[in-house]
Amino acid sequence: MVRQARQIVREGMLGDLRIVRAEYTQDWLTHPIGADGHKQAEWRTDPVRADRSVRVADVGMHAHSLAGFISGLHPTSVAADQTAFVPGCRLDDNAHCPLRCAGGVRGVLVASQVSPRQPEQPVGAGPGHAGKAGMARG
Repeated sequence: MVRQARQIVREGMLGDLRIVRAEYTQDWLTHPIGADGHKQAEWRTDPVRADRSVRVADVGMHAHSLAGFISGLHPTSVAADQTAFVPGCRLDDNAHCPLRCAGGVRGVLVASQVSPRQPEQPVGAGPGHAGKAGMARG
């Protein structure tokens, strides 16, 4: 499915791409389970071990790679609006990142581990002026 979406873009079936959307949402850190000794949550919520932006590095890069593979585009500039929604969380648990790519293409990357009822769902999509292609797994 991913290779098919890439082929659709490469063959120009969508026309010129306008928007690239990359999203990887999860729900497993919606509650502060790191404080309860959950090994995977402990390091992801510890600024010493995880650094400053674990959401973009941990799950956002998967969405970034998928969208880049499908669209053939990579950001020339990125900003980030990072938030810690879970009370007591010392790091961001959600990030929205506007993107700019070559040729005036715009986009957004969403990386979240606190999206209730959103089990692991990486998405990469590229709408053009003649349609859209994408991949979702859930």
